[in-house]
Amino acid sequence: MTIKLRIVGIFYSVALEPLQVKGGSVEAVLNAAVSNPGPGKKFHYTLNDSSISEYKSVSSFTAKYDNPFTSSVSEMDYPAGEYFLPENLIGNPYTVWQYYVLDENGKRVPLPSPTAPYTTDLGIKDGYSVIWRLVSILSGPTSLPPSKRRLMTGI
Repeated sequence: MTIKLRIVGIFYSVALEPLQVKGGSVEAVLNAAVSNPGPGKKFHYTLNDSSISEYKSVSSFTAKYDNPFTSSVSEMDYPAGEYFLPENLIGNPYTVWQYYVLDENGKRVPLPSPTAPYTTDLGIKDGYSVIWRLVSILSGPTSLPPSKRRLMTGI
């Protein structure tokens, strides 16, 4: 079996041998993918600039593909090249990277807290999957004129 990593939005997916993952954290899985990105791929992630280690978090992902590829979800074809997707903490909505860990049965592994850092040892092992998604969060009420809001929501 393997430990799977998927980064939604940049079409990155890799199956890692458990021996490549040094530890049970999401960070260990990411670092293993940087070192073992898969054939014809390069993979990289960056951290935010917090000077306090427990507040460091992933701020962007990059995948570079040497060859064209087909998305396993949409089955659409994409050209070779670099795919980069950063979070954006300014604006309404703002976007942040969020991760999920699934066990060998596809059930979500509970985090010790809703904001558990990616460095937390979650006991990730053979058969587990880690999925990252860039999610949008409103920082206040939606700023749409009432006429457009009615059209979109029926309110």
